[in-house]
Amino acid sequence: MVSAGIREVYYETTFNKGNNAALCNSFVEEGLVKLKQIQVSPSVLQRANLFLNSPTSELRLFQ
Repeated sequence: MVSAGIREVYYETTFNKGNNAALCNSFVEEGLVKLKQIQVSPSVLQRANLFLNSPTSELRLFQ
């Protein structure tokens, strides 16, 4: 994360297992990366779902 220039990580669900979690925690403890937990509202999830499930490679004719 640090070498990629990532300074902040936003997450919804806590995941804290294994070596990767320990490494991430060390970055946080050293002040190199900030972790921020967020909650996504149902309306945002619905909009994201519509976007992600719509075909993007189809030709769309505008009327």
